[in-house]
Amino acid sequence: RKFTTNAINVIRESSSPAEQEDLLKTVRNLTGTTLEALKRELYKEPEKAKETPPVATPEYADHSGGKNVLAARFILYSYLFNKPYALETDVRKLEFSLPIHKEIKEYLVDKLEKNEKPKFNELYESLQDQAQAELSNIAGLQTEQRNFDEAVYFFDCLKTLRKYFLNEKIEALNKMFASETDTEARKNIAKQLGELIAEKNKRF
Repeated sequence: RKFTTNAINVIRESSSPAEQEDLLKTVRNLTGTTLEALKRELYKEPEKAKETPPVATPEYADHSGGKNVLAARFILYSYLFNKPYALETDVRKLEFSLPIHKEIKEYLVDKLEKNEKPKFNELYESLQDQAQAELSNIAGLQTEQRNFDEAVYFFDCLKTLRKYFLNEKIEALNKMFASETDTEARKNIAKQLGELIAEKNKRF
């Protein structure tokens, strides 16, 4: 239902009835909803989105990060300190947003491919001062006392990170769709967008 609503909102932006028809058929094929039902949804007055008050983002160390940064830190901490639950997920398949986190990932991948264990001191000495500060934030997790299951939290952090990047890709495709004028290109973007939204709804 969420996917269909989002797809209809995208299709509504098109000024071409023929293009709208083609996009509706794509949604029909993806969801199994009848074309007539989709048309009724398309032509009804869209509901106004409820305004939600902005949530203040807390400060983490020397920068404002949010949930995805905290999740990335715990994930990288788990790999750097060879936590057994981290072995179930290939770090090469993960995405990170901060440059320092990407650099740490490259180090971990290099160690993985050489069949060597990561060494915190070795990594720390190879980084510049600003990057060392963020690495210290990650290392600090090793000394924290926790009353929760680290393995469960690790997989929750993976979900947080994957959801964050899915949202980023969906937002980017929405912007591409809005600015694209070529009909075939818009159809292709709409298809990609539909697949990503379906993946998000399935996973989260």
